[in-house]
Amino acid sequence: MSHPSAPSNQPNVLHLPQLSITEENWSAGLQSLLDHVRPTWQLANCGQRLFTEGITNKLVALHYGERFQFGDDVILIRIYGEKTELIIDRQAEVRNMRLLHLHGFCKPVYATFANGLCYGYVHGDVADEELVREPTFGRLVARELASLHCLQVPSADGESAAPQPMVFATMRRFLELGPDEFPEPDRQARFRASLPDKAALRAEVADLEAHLVPLACPVVFSHNDTLIKNFVYDRREQRVFLIDFEYCAHNYLPFDLANHFNEFAGVATVDHSRYPSREFQLPWLRNYLQYRDGFLGGGGAESLDSRVEQLYREVTKFSLASHLLWALWALVQARHSTIDFDFLDYAISRYGEYKAKKAERLAC
Repeated sequence: MSHPSAPSNQPNVLHLPQLSITEENWSAGLQSLLDHVRPTWQLANCGQRLFTEGITNKLVALHYGERFQFGDDVILIRIYGEKTELIIDRQAEVRNMRLLHLHGFCKPVYATFANGLCYGYVHGDVADEELVREPTFGRLVARELASLHCLQVPSADGESAAPQPMVFATMRRFLELGPDEFPEPDRQARFRASLPDKAALRAEVADLEAHLVPLACPVVFSHNDTLIKNFVYDRREQRVFLIDFEYCAHNYLPFDLANHFNEFAGVATVDHSRYPSREFQLPWLRNYLQYRDGFLGGGGAESLDSRVEQLYREVTKFSLASHLLWALWALVQARHSTIDFDFLDYAISRYGEYKAKKAERLAC
């Protein structure tokens, strides 16, 4: 079994540091971008589709002509959310997308500009809470993640002997960027009633780290944001594509899988009871390991059954890391984001589920 084939070429990424696209200059800004990446297109002749599911950035697709058809040349323009540079390394994002494009995981990057990015569009169905439970779709997700996790990527600094997992360092960075208090009395009351102070959160990070690091899970190149809507199903090719590579970095192997299962709960309306059962996870994880073995050329001497059970236990424990990471992320967003989404409520929900399940899942 081989990795997805790499494309034969890759366009150069244009850097347009003087271009900023805002609500005030929307049409002129988009046309200026088109002049560079699609010089034969006129915005007046293009269709625009605004995607509203995201809670970090503003995302719009442009296509030539009124109709939006499968296979058309479509470009995506992402306008970065307010202060997201605090939590996302934009240079690393572009570097990772270019690497992933070379290996067939994503569409090309065409241009960067002062407050955003322009890149290719993946045609297909964006996953939802129903599709993600279909066995065929689940196998394709397992295959895509197994393939990604086999990709050999040097450490981010280019110097470390072995790439370092991002999860606990990132938690600590988010924690320091998060608020100590909110100026609005109602938000401050909810904040203090439902979440501990930074000292207690630091202790939680340290305690979870002490439980998970000794598991000695493999460190692999990871997506790190495997929510449901970051998977696009191309039914014609029978392949699932990952999108949105803002958080790509090395991490412990079980994190992407655990995070994906946590995200069955949804984002806009969170229901943690949708977390998949053991009966759902075991065949899913078996598929993942079989694909991984195929990509790597074998899985070692231990039986597949015992490895599936071990991975299930690791994923269960790492589900706590996913909850804690995104709770701390949401607090940073609650402090800085201008997007119409209740990030504080989301932080409370993720942290609440972390605390509610911590003892049970660590004992797994």
